Amino acid sequence: MTSFSLKWKNIGEYTTKLSKVHAQLKTQLTLQFYKDANNLRNLMVMKIMRGPKSGKVYEKSDNISHVASAPGQPPANDTGNLAGSILIIKNGEQIVVSIGAYYASILEFGTSKIAERPFIRPSFMELKPKMEENIKELIKQALDDYENKGK
Repeated sequence: MTSFSLKWKNIGEYTTKLSKVHAQLKTQLTLQFYKDANNLRNLMVMKIMRGPKSGKVYEKSDNISHVASAPGQPPANDTGNLAGSILIIKNGEQIVVSIGAYYASILEFGTSKIAERPFIRPSFMELKPKMEENIKELIKQALDDYENKGK
């Protein structure tokens, strides 16, 4: 029987470098996720505050009127509560976009009596390609850095 063994010289050096790249990438990804979550929050707020509104006109007190959103449009701003309740929360390594207004999901998905006024899904779908591009670029850069430092 013939056998032989292979030994990788300086494997500790490579694993140390790889650990550093992993730590740096994790930090960079967390920061990018936070930026992307903030961009998502800002786009949702913008759709609520400035989006096109062509729904019913309501007369409020003191001759002030409010134009509601039509079905399919993002919700129209009235009191600012919905837009003001959209927050970014960092929970450990998780970044959460939280909407505190209890009626957000009713507006987003509608009910049997209220047509949907989506603002979450359209905002996410609008930003998704850029968010994916950002993540891919960070990973590519980390691998390039590892390859260049590993030589």
